[in-house]
Amino acid sequence: MNVFRLSLRTAIAVPFALLFAATVALQAITQQQQISHLIDQESVRLLDAITATSRNRLVEFLDEPFRIQRDIADAIGRHSLYKEGDLKPIYDHLRGVYQDLYLDRHQISLLSFGSQAGEYAGMRREVAGFKLILKDASTHGMMNVYRDDTAREVAAAFPGYDPRGRPWYAPVAASGKPGWSAIYTVAGERGDVTISAATPVRAGNKLIGVAEADVRLDSLNQFLRSEPLRGKGLIFITDRDGRLVAHSEAGSVVSQGSGALRRGERLLMSESATPQIRAAAQYALRAPVAGGLAFRLNDSGEMYFGRVTPYADARGIDWRIVALVPESYLLGDVRDASRRSMLGVIGIALLGLLLGLWIIQRVTRPILMTAAAANKLARGEWKPGIDKGSGLQETTILLRAFNEMAQRLQQSFNQMREQLMYDSLTQLLTRRGLLEQAAWTEPRRAVLTLVGLDAFRAINDSVGHGTGD
Repeated sequence: MNVFRLSLRTAIAVPFALLFAATVALQAITQQQQISHLIDQESVRLLDAITATSRNRLVEFLDEPFRIQRDIADAIGRHSLYKEGDLKPIYDHLRGVYQDLYLDRHQISLLSFGSQAGEYAGMRREVAGFKLILKDASTHGMMNVYRDDTAREVAAAFPGYDPRGRPWYAPVAASGKPGWSAIYTVAGERGDVTISAATPVRAGNKLIGVAEADVRLDSLNQFLRSEPLRGKGLIFITDRDGRLVAHSEAGSVVSQGSGALRRGERLLMSESATPQIRAAAQYALRAPVAGGLAFRLNDSGEMYFGRVTPYADARGIDWRIVALVPESYLLGDVRDASRRSMLGVIGIALLGLLLGLWIIQRVTRPILMTAAAANKLARGEWKPGIDKGSGLQETTILLRAFNEMAQRLQQSFNQMREQLMYDSLTQLLTRRGLLEQAAWTEPRRAVLTLVGLDAFRAINDSVGHGTGD
C-alpha cells in the first residue's frame, strides 16, 4: 500500500507561504479595523460638534426675532402707539427700530402689527431698503404695498386682507401668550414661505392686536450653509411630519408647482432633489422625540455618517436637525492612502515570498539531489558523485560527505566483486567468474583448460597454507 508523503520542498514551502500570507492578511485586517475605528470615532466627534453648534446657533438665530418682536409689542402697548384708523405711529416706530437697531439681523424679513380691528402695518426688508405694507383707514380697506418705507406711492394693492385670520395672529390672540406660528405662505406679491414669532399687544388688560417678526425659510437655508463645521457635509431641518424646513443645499424647500405639489407647498424629505436627504428620511422620521439617533447610509458608493438631533421650543417649534458627513471628509484620503499602502505591503510581501521560496529551493536542492543519488546507488547505478557545490556550509558538508561515502562504497563493491570473480592467488576466474564470463547471448567457440596439482595438500599440511601458496 502506497502511503502519501510530502516532499521536503513542499513540507517547507507550503507552511512558509501560508504563514506569510496569514501575516499579511492579519496586518491588512488589523489596519482596516483601526481605520474603521478611527472613522467611527471621528464621525461621532464631528457630528456631535456639528449638531451641538448648529443647535446653539439656531437657538440664537431664532431667539433674536422672538425677543425683538416682544420688545416691539411691549413698546406699542406701553407708549400707546396704536390709534384705531391711523397706524402711522406704529409703522414709524417699526421703521425706526428696524433701521437703527436691527438692520444687521438679516434673518428678520418683516416686522409688523395687526390690530383687533383688522388693521395692519408692516415694514418689509428688501434687497435695497424697506417697503411699507399698510392697511388702515387711509387705504380704504385695501392692503397696500408701497415702493419704499413711506406711504407715498403704491406698488401693489390687495383687497380683503384681514390679519386676524392669519396663522401668526389667531393662535396667539386665542392663547394670550407669545409663541411661534406654523410655517405658512405670507399674503402679498412675493408669497414668501415663513415662520413668525408673535406676541399679543395689550393696552392695560385689553388685547389690541398682535406684533410679529417673520423669518423666511430661505434665510434659514443660508444660515445652515454658513455653518463653519459643515465642510463637505450637509445639514437639514425637518418637522415632525417629515416636511423640510430648511437645508444647506442649493435650491428651495418649497415646490415650484411641478408634479402633484402646489406652488409654495413645502417638500417632504422623500421629495427633495438631494439624494442624501431622500435616503436619510427614514432615519429622521423614526428618531425618538427625547433623544438623537446616529445612523449610516450609502449613496452612490459613498458612505455617509448621520445624526438626528431634536430641536424643540415650548413656544411652538418641534423640529429635527439632521447632519450628514461623508466618510471622505472625515479622514480625507486616509482610506485611499491606506489602500495604496496595503498594496505596497502586498507587493513587498509577494517579493519576500518569492525570495523565500527561491531560498528554500536553493537550500533543499542539494538535499533533493543527495536523495536522488542515494536512490540510484540503491539501484546499483554507480555514477560520478554530486559535483555541484552549495552556498551553505551545512549542505556543502552534506554533499562532500555523500561523495566520499559513495566513493568508499564503490571501492568496497569493486573489491568484493574482484574477490567473487577472480582467485586471489592465481588471479584466474573463479567458478562464479567463469559463469559470468561465459554468459554469452550466442554460442561461440572456446577452450576450457583444467589444471590440477597432485598431492599439494600434503605440502599445505606440512608447511601451512601461506607458505604453500
